[in-house]
Amino acid sequence: MSIKPIPILTLLILLTTLTPLAASPDPVGVHGDFPHARVVVTEVVDGDTFCISPPVYVGGEYRTVVRLADIDAPELDTSEGQQAKQALTNLLAQHGGVVYLDIDKAGGVDGEGRVIAVAYVRENTTHLLNVNKWMIDNNHAVVEDYPNDFDPSQWNLYIEYPIQNEKLPTITRIPLHSGAIANSTSWGVRVAVTPDGNYIGVAFSDYGGDYTLHVRILDREGNIVNSYDYGPDKGSDWYANVWRGMLDIAANETGFMVAWTNLTRSGNSRVVLYSFVPVTGTPTQPQHIYLDTYQNHPLVAFFEHSNGTRWWIIGTASRPPLYPGIH
Repeated sequence: MSIKPIPILTLLILLTTLTPLAASPDPVGVHGDFPHARVVVTEVVDGDTFCISPPVYVGGEYRTVVRLADIDAPELDTSEGQQAKQALTNLLAQHGGVVYLDIDKAGGVDGEGRVIAVAYVRENTTHLLNVNKWMIDNNHAVVEDYPNDFDPSQWNLYIEYPIQNEKLPTITRIPLHSGAIANSTSWGVRVAVTPDGNYIGVAFSDYGGDYTLHVRILDREGNIVNSYDYGPDKGSDWYANVWRGMLDIAANETGFMVAWTNLTRSGNSRVVLYSFVPVTGTPTQPQHIYLDTYQNHPLVAFFEHSNGTRWWIIGTASRPPLYPGIH
């Protein structure tokens, strides 16, 4: 019997700041200052890539996608690729979805902005299991020694890291909502962090029949400082009736822009709506940007040019990005 991914019914928060990563002089199996972060896996993309929450600050940006260092899993369009993805999903689910990251210090990220790391899960009170090596040893991936400061030949399947020596904060589970959250369709749950790292914005849709859009904003201590529910439609085609969890969220220093694909009540057409939710205060009324998008996924990002101009970028894509969080 396969183990299904853990439903996302709570936000899991790790309040930690990464110090600058000084490059190691020689390739290593594990860095001496391990672990660099402890996070929760929110989605397995394939056999060597997964998404995390909260974001980790690497290379000058908060990042939500991890690429397992120095391994290569089969592509998803093969049966072997699907098996590798399921194997990684099962392994992480068996260990509660919590991973310890040993992050590459040579570059930190790859050309697609994904964090390069060796991931570990807690096997028992004294040892962690090397996820990268486990995927290789179980024939779900092969070694591919990419340019970074890891040396796969030095990896051990288990490393000693007693639980009493934990130097990272504990993970706090903060209930945000109870209901049929759309984690099984499209994106379902989206997270963004303000540039200063002081606030986390979470947008998610209720797929229990009313398609309501929920937005929660939390501070660094995990307190909910703003909460707003859109919908389901309040009698209007232009309010909120989220179609299959298709939504996105981005942040600037004052709040969060949320965009979602909306199923209208008249004619079953679909539009993309957007609304700004400030850290404190009342969100703006939703505005529409595209009509008849069918199943196009909304995208939203904040951009600040070197000349001082600032932009919210809102649009749609015919399918979600391969790596959610990178637009």
